[in-house]
Amino acid sequence: MRRFRHPKDIHVGVVGYGDQFNMGRAYLEEMQQAGMTPVAVAEIDSSRLDTARKEFPGIETYSSLARMLKGSQVDLVTIITPHNTHARLALQALRAGKHVVCEKPLAITTAQCDAMIAAARTNKVIVSAYHNRHWDGCIREAVRTIKTAAIGDIVRIEAHMGRWEPPQDWWRSSKSISGGICYDWGVHLLEYSLQLIDSEIVEVSGFAKSGFWAPRTAWKDDTIEDEGVPRSPFRRWAVGDALHHADRFPSQRRRPGDHGDQGFVPVQPENMGVGPAEGREGGGDQGSQSAKRVVAILSEHRRASRKPKETNHHGRMGPPPHLYTRPGKPQRRKRQGH
Repeated sequence: MRRFRHPKDIHVGVVGYGDQFNMGRAYLEEMQQAGMTPVAVAEIDSSRLDTARKEFPGIETYSSLARMLKGSQVDLVTIITPHNTHARLALQALRAGKHVVCEKPLAITTAQCDAMIAAARTNKVIVSAYHNRHWDGCIREAVRTIKTAAIGDIVRIEAHMGRWEPPQDWWRSSKSISGGICYDWGVHLLEYSLQLIDSEIVEVSGFAKSGFWAPRTAWKDDTIEDEGVPRSPFRRWAVGDALHHADRFPSQRRRPGDHGDQGFVPVQPENMGVGPAEGREGGGDQGSQSAKRVVAILSEHRRASRKPKETNHHGRMGPPPHLYTRPGKPQRRKRQGH
């Protein structure tokens, strides 16, 4: 593997310079700020190549990755394209001896991911996934809080994203292109969990609900799910529950954290819109009272001298689940929304 003495020696290029979120420009700027040298852009839309030349004077532009690999001196390729193209494009670059950073999700099948990893090893280059929400302030604050042992050992993480609106008429709403709601939104919440728990995932299970929005969209039967709920147990006892409902808010009868043993950390609840039935508790097909993005980290303080108390509704021994962790004696919190 080639070594670089300085960041500026790494010549970078992006594949995909679409106008949605301007991610191509953003990623080139981030790599430039890190000291790397932007040299090339590949994009099938010629008007976007014109935009790239204006935003990065002197940059090379190509109508395909193949032409960029043949004509430029790029060392690192960043792929920002529809998810079902990630594997094909990454394999092209890896087999050409280029390092690859691929926008999440890395690919949409395990076989594709395995092929990309194998190609990287064969050609002695690096392949990695980029998670653009890794540095979100809410999760960084949660990481800092957890490291202080303020709430003890984590036993459960709940992560929600959602809003009330139909899927848009773009490729992210196609399940065959995007991989589905858990691939597009769910990976953000799973990556949050991986930052909080220093452990391996031992399995992934879950369920999805479809059919509410599909008849009303351009994608019909290929529309992404209305909601998806993966569940990911970790080797160190903790469980991650990720409720992904970017397009239809599901029923939610309990506040995240109500079933912890000694405390929880709610991480920056963020209002993301409400449905037509604003007065309802929870939510469903007709709307929700509040659609929020929230991560709740639940924990248990384990003490050798602790005496068994009443059993909570998850079967573990401990005090009633509706208590915050406070300095000194825990204070009972009024329960809501049940």
